[in-house]
Amino acid sequence: AVNERISHLLSKKDTNGNGSLDAGELGMPKDVFNKIDKDHNGQVGRYELNAAARARSVINNLLGDILPNREPSKLDAVA
Repeated sequence: AVNERISHLLSKKDTNGNGSLDAGELGMPKDVFNKIDKDHNGQVGRYELNAAARARSVINNLLGDILPNREPSKLDAVA
């Protein structure tokens, strides 16, 4: 499911067709983007998106234990 969501995200947002996303294509603040861009090359590829999605899933599971009535975030669609 995560890989399918990442493929969908890349197909919709990768406007220059290079197989990765920059902060503008991803539409997020640079400081948030920089946390996902692990190799600091200004692009996030499938591996970095996958790692971010999995980390978010772990965080969501932990928050679910603490805050069971949490409203979904826009980023939940990526995770």
